[in-house]
Amino acid sequence: AYTTSGQLIASDTVGSQPRGVAIDPSNGAVWVANFAIAGDVRRIQGSQIAGPYAVGFLPGGVAVDSQHRVWTANLFGGNVSVLTASGTAVAGSPFFVGGEPSGLAVDPGTGDVWVTDTQNGKVFKLSSTGAVTGPFSVGASPGGVAIDANHNVWIANNGDGTVTHLLANGSASGTPLFVGTAPTAIGVDPLDGGIWVLISGSDQAVKLAPNGGLIGSY
Repeated sequence: AYTTSGQLIASDTVGSQPRGVAIDPSNGAVWVANFAIAGDVRRIQGSQIAGPYAVGFLPGGVAVDSQHRVWTANLFGGNVSVLTASGTAVAGSPFFVGGEPSGLAVDPGTGDVWVTDTQNGKVFKLSSTGAVTGPFSVGASPGGVAIDANHNVWIANNGDGTVTHLLANGSASGTPLFVGTAPTAIGVDPLDGGIWVLISGSDQAVKLAPNGGLIGSY
């Protein structure tokens, strides 16, 4: 953990191969997914670490919803696990979502959770109760996913260098946008709505406007 100025506050041991991390905005709890066959998540709150709490095989993406529930995309399980804030599985968990689920994000306005299926070039939408809609086609090897204030879904397609923009109903908004070789992580700026994409193939960050227009490469 670091301060906003970059000063190291603390370093905590959270398990084997920590891959995904998400913060519960309402209570500050930090959830970490450990990318292992016997996958688990840990909760860090203040100086306390709780867990491990078992999830699926090779969990990577992790997100927290408004009910403090923790969602993990289990790459080798083909499913998504959902835990309560105390680490117990919710009814029906895990939920099947395709071949290799990797990234996921929660729409704070609707409670829907969007999950990318890297193997099949698809995304799925899960309701807050786990009901699955989709799949919806995107680009090759989708990974990172982000949701903007208008419930639009943005997906970084690592395999073909594009970003796909979907509406809340899963329909495509225009053609995929080429951004560079191997885009990975993606996020939305809450202040101006800009879309930031990390391009691992060129060691760059690309910023897109909310309408998909290129603002700059850095």
